[in-house]
Amino acid sequence: MKKVMLLLLLLPVLTHAQIITTIAGNGSNVFSGDGGPATAAHTPQTFGGAFDGSGNYYFVEEAGAPRIRKITPLGIITTVVGNGIYGYSGDGFPATAAAIKNSFFDVDAVGNIYIADMNNYRVRKVDVSTGIINTIAGNGTATSTGDGGPASAATITPIDLCVDGYGNLFVSDEAGSIRKISTTGTINTLVSGSALGMCLDRFGNLYAGGNLWVFKIDTVTGHKDTIGGTGIATYNGDEIPATTANFKVYDLAIDPIGNLYVATYSGQRIRKIDTSGIIHTIAGDGTGAYLGDGGAATAAEIFDPEGVAVDVCGNVYVADLGNNRIRMVTQPPIIITPSISITGTTIAATGSTVTVNATVSSAGSSYDIHWMNHGIEFTTTTVPIVTYTKGTGTDTITARIVPTGYGCWDSTTSAGHVVSVGGSSEYLQTLTLRGGVSVYPNPAHDEVNVTAANKITGIIITNLLGQQMCAMQYRSTSVQVDMRGMPVGVYFMKVTDEDGLETVARVVKNN
Repeated sequence: MKKVMLLLLLLPVLTHAQIITTIAGNGSNVFSGDGGPATAAHTPQTFGGAFDGSGNYYFVEEAGAPRIRKITPLGIITTVVGNGIYGYSGDGFPATAAAIKNSFFDVDAVGNIYIADMNNYRVRKVDVSTGIINTIAGNGTATSTGDGGPASAATITPIDLCVDGYGNLFVSDEAGSIRKISTTGTINTLVSGSALGMCLDRFGNLYAGGNLWVFKIDTVTGHKDTIGGTGIATYNGDEIPATTANFKVYDLAIDPIGNLYVATYSGQRIRKIDTSGIIHTIAGDGTGAYLGDGGAATAAEIFDPEGVAVDVCGNVYVADLGNNRIRMVTQPPIIITPSISITGTTIAATGSTVTVNATVSSAGSSYDIHWMNHGIEFTTTTVPIVTYTKGTGTDTITARIVPTGYGCWDSTTSAGHVVSVGGSSEYLQTLTLRGGVSVYPNPAHDEVNVTAANKITGIIITNLLGQQMCAMQYRSTSVQVDMRGMPVGVYFMKVTDEDGLETVARVVKNN
């Protein structure tokens, strides 16, 4: 997802100080370092920034040899797109062998890469499962046509793009519009006005940088509101309404709780528009230089920041183009509390199979669900559904979600889901089976009576796991089986008569 990290990357010990550090690059303008630590690599002219759902961070290098590179959560850097040649080639082949002329890009949660290959007049996609690159929009012509038809046949000059959680693409066209490519591949104009810097919040609202302004756009209606900027680039202060602040936008990012971050190219700062609309500087003192690693980010110097991205904990990653580095600003952590609610069967017979479903949000891509009945855990799943055997009386099912892997998630427990006793088997007192075998009462409490047309020679009781609970021998047509030592639950009773006929009955043991 564009510039919002779903998992934690390269996170040091969290403090409340906004400290800036370099996580990639050493200032050199010569490409190097693939396969090794990002801190030892050369990262020439960095810009852009995005994260996938596994915690990998992606950025662009230019310097006449465009590439997209990836830094893993372990800090290893590799090239994922581009052969270092400024051109157009490679469709249908590995992306690392392709030539690109891209501006910005985005990555979806699973790791597919979408490229605004501006000077090739195309949008291209790298399939994460194969590593193959292909053109998905644009035919190489520098115009803007094709609305209402397939994006592959349209003409487009893409400046920037972002992808939503459903796979819809929003593309800024240099011709002066933001266009939407649906999941079916159809292209249409959403709103007028091209943008440099685009991102989506978790509600699907689109934020676009309009050079000296920031806009919020409804992706359904195309309605556009100005939320920052005055039309003037010169810095005029902080802690003021963003609509009265001066800046020039180069890139945008949004954190999980809705704070918007602006890479201001002319102001040599990274600024934050908080959820109340007030603007703050979080990195850079306005001087275009390199200074300040290990200290307060607001006292540091950055040089032409042309990319900004935010991880799930709220830490900000800056593509510091003029310094040929990627730098990180640690922020006070954003603790995200997931939500979980459960639905499903509400009335069931004792001994029947009950299915309960959970609805989970804000838990990242990896989590465990601990299922409990009356507060006692009975199983754990990694998917939001569970089945269990209905006990006696009323069940109160709760589910506790525990996010796993990297991240700043908390855990939470659902409200109780009540499953009451009901159904015909609750009232079945006598179970009549073949061979004249009868079992009663069923459900049972302490004892079960078993009768048969022929003499009963043996009874074996097993639980639902197939474990034998007891085995008894008889020579009578009517016997009484003591179940007081068995836990509440469902059992299988195999009755054998003197002719060798075996009959199996399902018996429910109540309190």
